[in-house]
Amino acid sequence: MKFYTSYFGKLGALRQLGIVPICIARGIPKFYGGAVEQSVAPYSWMLKDSVSREQYIDAYLHKVLKNVDPNIFLLRCEEISGGRDVALLCYEKPTDFCHRHLLAKWLEDETGIEIKEFGVVGEPWNPKNPKVVQNGLFDGF
Repeated sequence: MKFYTSYFGKLGALRQLGIVPICIARGIPKFYGGAVEQSVAPYSWMLKDSVSREQYIDAYLHKVLKNVDPNIFLLRCEEISGGRDVALLCYEKPTDFCHRHLLAKWLEDETGIEIKEFGVVGEPWNPKNPKVVQNGLFDGF
């Protein structure tokens, strides 16, 4: 079983490959209709323009994730997917800053399980890394 991160714009490709999407966003799009796991979603107040990136990161790591057991979260995803590959979804494109990248790093650090951005080579959310490359639909899978 593999874990990915992605965004709602890739929903069709994920489903075509049999990867089970799990929404981890605070707001759920009406068109989505899939599994939701909001225990790792940012708090609503964190999404306001008045919150700096540093404040957001600190709050996400030390308030949101403080209440999450990484192993139980991954087991829950496995249960939801029936053991199939999973993509943790929210709204931002791969090159945009997003909590899903913080979550992926945290899960990797806590469990050793590698979590990559679906269809992207490199660090997608690092603005200093211009080497973001979108793979073809079946490349690397």
